Amino acid sequence: MMELVLMVDAAAGASAHRVIAVTPWYGYSRQEQEERPREPITARMAAHMLEAAGIDRILTMDLHSGRLQGVLPEALRSHARDVRDVAGRTAVIIDDVIDSAGTLRVAARAVLSSGASRVYAAATHGVFSGAAWANLSQAGFERIVVTDTMPLPPDPPGDIEVLSWAGLLANSIRQSSSTAR
Repeated sequence: MMELVLMVDAAAGASAHRVIAVTPWYGYSRQEQEERPREPITARMAAHMLEAAGIDRILTMDLHSGRLQGVLPEALRSHARDVRDVAGRTAVIIDDVIDSAGTLRVAARAVLSSGASRVYAAATHGVFSGAAWANLSQAGFERIVVTDTMPLPPDPPGDIEVLSWAGLLANSIRQSSSTAR
């Protein structure tokens, strides 16, 4: 975060007309303590720091965005149908972040023990820290789809599929630039 604040400050100090930060992974939004519903304290504080440094806008990826909710399931649509009753069906588990993958492993095991024939996972951000690879290998996923908002750690398993957000980010930057004029 401090590096971003310093870059924003340098751009603002160099008389940049507008400063737009592109941060596909805004990790501060994961904090649990809230001042108001859906507003983690650290996310608000980080945003205030960036604003004070001179940022005009920020572009970030978040699962609660309608575009993301539509794109991730679409990547898996050919493999799945309605999964309310998972017995004999393909289950798709969608999350915002895969970090250590412990919760995802438990969810996958639950749907498989309820009779799902296959299970897929999709997430906006693939952090893959700690025991993530081990947890995912024990989960029984057929495929795991994440975006390229974060680089994959070394030696990812072969069942990981990475979708690019470059086009969506480029569109957002163009739209942000045209509306800021």
